[in-house]
Amino acid sequence: MRFPIRVFKVKDQTMEPTLKIGQYVVVSGMLGDVKEGDVVMFRHPYRKANLIKRVRKIEKGKYFLVGDKNTPLGEDSREFGQIEPQDIIGKVVLGR
Repeated sequence: MRFPIRVFKVKDQTMEPTLKIGQYVVVSGMLGDVKEGDVVMFRHPYRKANLIKRVRKIEKGKYFLVGDKNTPLGEDSREFGQIEPQDIIGKVVLGR
């Protein structure tokens, strides 16, 4: 079962300037369909970690996710490929 609302702390700079290290975000698992441009939290496909990235495109029901800061500092779909829908935890709806 997905939690409807969760709070997480941003741990890297790959989503700057949108989200900064140390910033807290609210993630909702109850906002309906994920669209291109949404910022989402998801389960890493190969290790035990949750990441936050932006949906660059949706193709054949899978999500291609990238950081806002186009640097080699973080992992995204350019490294690990597309993400399955069941690995999306929720949309980032608020950052502070």
